[in-house]
Amino acid sequence: TDQAAFPVEFGCPVCTCRLEITQIGKYKCPKCGCYFLADASGDVQALRLEEAKMIELKLPSDTTFIDGLRTMTRSFGREFDYSDEIIEIMDQGIDEAFAMVVRMARDPQELCNVFMVGNSEELITGVFSGNKRFDDDSMEIKLSLKIIENAMDEVNVIEMPSGGQMVRMKKVIRAPLEV
Repeated sequence: TDQAAFPVEFGCPVCTCRLEITQIGKYKCPKCGCYFLADASGDVQALRLEEAKMIELKLPSDTTFIDGLRTMTRSFGREFDYSDEIIEIMDQGIDEAFAMVVRMARDPQELCNVFMVGNSEELITGVFSGNKRFDDDSMEIKLSLKIIENAMDEVNVIEMPSGGQMVRMKKVIRAPLEV
């Protein structure tokens, strides 16, 4: 390692933000999110990352809409060549999160928000509805969260400004390449 080469001042080619690279490694521009790689000689290059896609749905809290949700999940998976096995596993977790919202709804017309952001390496899905909370100590909620955890690689319950919570699920499709 040529420590004399560091720090390196670098201008992000995307947003022109000035960055200081202090050592070998992978860095992310805090302004635009572009990634960079610094090598031992102090050379810095931007990394081209695959563009992520996002889908958002607002569905009535009614199980008759679960087929539409599955269609969205499968279409998203096919867009990035997910295996049928991965798509089936994702369906299980997303279906269960949607079913939790449906069970908690007082009215089938209450909207359930579902979003998916992903690329060929991972899929992140969020499910929430108004002020619904998923930290209930009931056996039903605990069982649902366990089903989701078994299907996904990472599951978090996140506080929302509405006072409700979102179930955030992450499924790793392919491990990212080591740089």
